Amino acid sequence: MNEILEVWRPTARSGGAYEVSSLGRVRSMDREVRHPSGGIAIKRGMVLKPVADSYGYLKCKVTEDGKLVARKIHRLVAQAFLPPSDLPQVNHLDFNRANNAATNNGNVTFAAAVAVFRLPVETIGSRFGGIPAGLPAMAVPEFRAD
Repeated sequence: MNEILEVWRPTARSGGAYEVSSLGRVRSMDREVRHPSGGIAIKRGMVLKPVADSYGYLKCKVTEDGKLVARKIHRLVAQAFLPPSDLPQVNHLDFNRANNAATNNGNVTFAAAVAVFRLPVETIGSRFGGIPAGLPAMAVPEFRAD
């Protein structure tokens, strides 16, 4: 039997309120919640529902320093599972922005991240980062970084 093991690690800057998994899922932890009336309740943790942004990256909302912020899941996974790096970008190795597994993320330079746009549309898809469908072939070089 070939099961994939899911490993959970705490996210950075959440104070232990959230964990991210090696498969790219984010969950909140059980915690005490104070009500304005003075009571305390235990709120059960749960796996958060990701939402795709306009570029196809999956995001979820987490509380950091008392503020609700949206974070890209592939960046949370990279911070928790990839070794520290000076490289500023996190790339999806299979070019699928919905695949946030730790084995599919890698730190790269900005130039390497932009080089993805040099690949054929069939390789990376026109919906998530490729050259938009219907764009005239002569206009393509204007969108490519040199």
